[in-house]
Amino acid sequence: MRNLVKGILVLVTGACLALTDGASFAASAGNVSEAPAAGLQPDAYALTGHGLHVTYDSTGLAGKPQLTYQDQLRTLHFSGSAIRRVDTDAGTWVSVTTVMTIDTGSTTFSLLIPRATVQNGQHPQIRTFGITTKHRLTIDTPAHGQLDSYQIHPLTGTASFVVF
Repeated sequence: MRNLVKGILVLVTGACLALTDGASFAASAGNVSEAPAAGLQPDAYALTGHGLHVTYDSTGLAGKPQLTYQDQLRTLHFSGSAIRRVDTDAGTWVSVTTVMTIDTGSTTFSLLIPRATVQNGQHPQIRTFGITTKHRLTIDTPAHGQLDSYQIHPLTGTASFVVF
C-alpha cells in the first residue's frame, strides 16, 4: 500500500477528496468508500448500579453541565457551578455536594468519567464507579483521626454524543 502518511483523506462534498497537504483529486461518489468516522468524545452518560442512577451531560441545554443523582431515597439535580470537574490521568472526576450541614460536615458524590469515543451513533458501554464521601466536621471539639469515609459504587451504562 502506498505511503499515505502525507495526509488523511477527507470527504469534502461527496465527490471531492482532499489530502491534508493540499493536493486534491475528484472522484465519483460511487467509486469512493467513505473512511470510518473519527471517534467523538461522549458528552452524555447514563449509569446505574446497586440502586444508584446517575446521568451526566457535560454540556446541557443551556451550555452548562448537568448531573442527576438518584438513590433509593431521593433525586437531586445539579447544574453549572454546582458541578466540580477535574481532569486527571485516570479520567475526569465530576463531583457534587449531596448533603451540606453547618455543624457536622457534608457528603459529596464523585463520578469518574473514563476516556471513551463514540462512533457512528453507537452508545459504548461504560464501566466505572462513583464514590460517596462523608466529610466529618466538628465545631465544638478539635477533629481527631480520619475525617473522611468512603463508599464505592460500581456503575455501568452507556455514553453518547448529543448535539444540543
